[in-house]
Amino acid sequence: MKSTSQYEFSLPLCNEEQQLQVQKVLMFPGAITTATVNRTHGAAGVIVQASFTPARSLGLMHAEIVSRIAPLGLVPMRAPSVAA
Repeated sequence: MKSTSQYEFSLPLCNEEQQLQVQKVLMFPGAITTATVNRTHGAAGVIVQASFTPARSLGLMHAEIVSRIAPLGLVPMRAPSVAA
């Protein structure tokens, strides 16, 4: 069994302030060990890759992400290249 799992999602149509807030909340201590926020798409949104240690199911990873960004009024959209 892998010790780390990856979860990738997008947040379309985020403004710069929301993008920075997402980056900040994903850095809080917890199950997410690393989070990369690709902000190169500008106002079109961001692509986020998060690593979890120990490995988690897709459902648990999704729940963790939602619990962190839902207070910002955002909901993640799964990217087609999600690696479990």
